[in-house]
Amino acid sequence: MPTSSSEVSLEPVWIDIIYDRKLQKITGKSREHTMCNKGCHFFFILQCVLAEYPAIHRTYAPGVLGFTVNGKPPAPGRPMLDGDVVEFLVCASTAVMHS
Repeated sequence: MPTSSSEVSLEPVWIDIIYDRKLQKITGKSREHTMCNKGCHFFFILQCVLAEYPAIHRTYAPGVLGFTVNGKPPAPGRPMLDGDVVEFLVCASTAVMHS
């Protein structure tokens, strides 16, 4: 068992990830229910999403992707909790990168 909130355990935490319409074109889905380990932070979720869908960071310039946890900006140091809802959205329509 973790001895502090900053440690990660093997206990599962279930979260929902929601993608806006522009990101749905890349992910092929509007929402996914997924598991992470208790104690993991938002930035781990962000890293996993970008690794799973590399076209997101190839398509959108840095600073264009927005995200919330339960409708608010992710709080530094706050671990993900069971039932959290993470939303990813494209904040500006003009920041598409062309390859």
